[in-house]
Amino acid sequence: MNGKMVRFAAACVLFLVPGSTLWGGANTVYNFLRNDVGARAAALAGSFTTVQGDPNALFYNPASLATL
Repeated sequence: MNGKMVRFAAACVLFLVPGSTLWGGANTVYNFLRNDVGARAAALAGSFTTVQGDPNALFYNPASLATL
C-alpha cells in the first residue's frame, strides 16, 4: 500500500507542476501575441500606452478609445 501512495503522490505532482517547468518551451504556442501591432509601436519598443490618436493604441491601452 505504501508503494501505491508514493506513485499516486508522484502522479499528482507531475500533473500539478506547470508544463513549462518540466518540459521547457511548452508555452511557445502563443508567442505570436508578443509581436507589436504596428510599425510605430515596434519602433517605440512596445511602449505605446501613452500615444493618442492612433488606432493601434487600442491594442495597448483600451482607454485610448475615448481620445479617438
